[in-house]
Amino acid sequence: MTQYQMGTKPASEVFDIDRLAKYYAIIDITEAYHSTIWHNQRFYYNPVTGRLEPIAFDGFTDLGPFNYNNKLLLGMDMRGLSGDFQRDLHARLFMERDFVEKYNQYLFAFTEPSYLDLFFQSIDSALVRREEFIQKEFKGYTYDIEGVQNRARNIHALLPAVDNGSLRAYLEGEQDGKLLLKAANYHPLPLEIIGYGSSPDRMGTQLENPVFLPAFQKQSQLYLAEANAPLKTKVVFFRVPGLEEVYHTRLSPWETAGESTPVQKLFKNINLTSNEIFQVAEPVILFNPGKHRVDYDIIIPEGYTVEFPAGTQLDLVNKAKFISRSPVFMMGESENPILIQSSDHTANGFTVMETKEQSKMNWVRFEHMNTLNYEGWQLTGAVTFYEAEVDIRHCAFLRNHCEDGLNIIRSEFSMAESLVSETAFDGFDADFCNGRVINCRFVDLGNDGMDFSGSRITIADCEVENAGDKGLSVGEESDVQATNLTVNKAVTGVASKDLSYLKIDRLELTACQTGLAAYQKKPEYGGAKIYIGDLVEKDVKYLHLIENGSLLNIKGKEVRSN
Repeated sequence: MTQYQMGTKPASEVFDIDRLAKYYAIIDITEAYHSTIWHNQRFYYNPVTGRLEPIAFDGFTDLGPFNYNNKLLLGMDMRGLSGDFQRDLHARLFMERDFVEKYNQYLFAFTEPSYLDLFFQSIDSALVRREEFIQKEFKGYTYDIEGVQNRARNIHALLPAVDNGSLRAYLEGEQDGKLLLKAANYHPLPLEIIGYGSSPDRMGTQLENPVFLPAFQKQSQLYLAEANAPLKTKVVFFRVPGLEEVYHTRLSPWETAGESTPVQKLFKNINLTSNEIFQVAEPVILFNPGKHRVDYDIIIPEGYTVEFPAGTQLDLVNKAKFISRSPVFMMGESENPILIQSSDHTANGFTVMETKEQSKMNWVRFEHMNTLNYEGWQLTGAVTFYEAEVDIRHCAFLRNHCEDGLNIIRSEFSMAESLVSETAFDGFDADFCNGRVINCRFVDLGNDGMDFSGSRITIADCEVENAGDKGLSVGEESDVQATNLTVNKAVTGVASKDLSYLKIDRLELTACQTGLAAYQKKPEYGGAKIYIGDLVEKDVKYLHLIENGSLLNIKGKEVRSN
């Protein structure tokens, strides 16, 4: 966000442009400008893509029962790009073609009369209930479907500065017995630093020559003023020139933001050329069969097809990483598999992300891998697929040193005839996925054998053996249907949590502390359900642990909570 404010990176590198454009279009149609005020903005920093995604929050028009008309922001309308609006925090988005193009597309689609008619028809009963609820306190309230076109902002509210907000001061280091500071003005009027202190109550040092900071020009790069302060400084005092009020801001112990995020840095200025490991014949990158020691990062942007022939062996050492935004085709053979390993156990993962085509992996072994950990960008899987459809067959994920041996996120997948073994924590973790797991084994795991969150999964003919926690864990409103599942040696055989639905036609449990568990773990969810058809159990100390509000049904009979 600081990069965007400073103008060092375009919006397309900072935000998920598609989601943001859609959000702004909806804001314009509904006049939900309250959500664009700085203290109501919410963003999710996606740790895989390294971009910000908007979270809709507190979105209403202000034109409710009290008929407020004190908007702090003008409406987002290309026809209004002039004057003060040009300096608005959001206006720069409308200077970038990628954003405007998507924004116009969504705005055009959402404002089609037929679309809106169907939309309001679809929410008619819900809208009536909400009106009736509000009318309990505000008798005359009705929701105006046609909307209002009022676009104004409260200029007076922008005049005074704000403590710990209008000016930010960052500690850059020490030199000659002084603190080296950089200060940024986020106020629409000029500011001046007038002194320093150890607390907001008292200005210990007053400057004869205040440090001047120009007004915050939201359409240009943020101006950073340099200053020297006493070593004991914890608070910087400032004021709006010409006004009497004195404000303060606490000194941040952090330096100003860097020029690039880890994701941006890795994908910057990639120049792929043929070498001893792979050949580049655009749009194909073909790895050479044989053994290769790799002590540097392999970063592949989108637009390629990445092919690994049978017999390819990569030994990723010295924290080398493989990251591809292009699909991978790893076509090993039973007698001549592909091997991706790390002989020094330091490899920073094998990651495939945001691909437009399905990846395929046949007869591939991943061994002794670690996970991506680069300048604060951290993933959890030795092998990770993010928004990248993948078909996995006859693969093995062995002795990997990470939280997840295999982690698939927001993707369609199929996994068959594969093995995950000797992983420090979870064997296979899928988040927000649709997929199938067929005839797979999960052996000797530090935590869960299979862990599914927010996912729709089909499991058939699978076995979990010696899991440090749960054989199968489903949570966050997952829907998992299994046939012929065997769990041997686990603390908990299978667990369903947080509004999840788990159905197993045939389940065999052996040597488990607890066989079946259904409960609520996170406060934003609720109880969970488990339906078991045929159950075989042996050496299970506690057959079930069912929390109030959750449900267990075995062979058509409901089991009461513990």
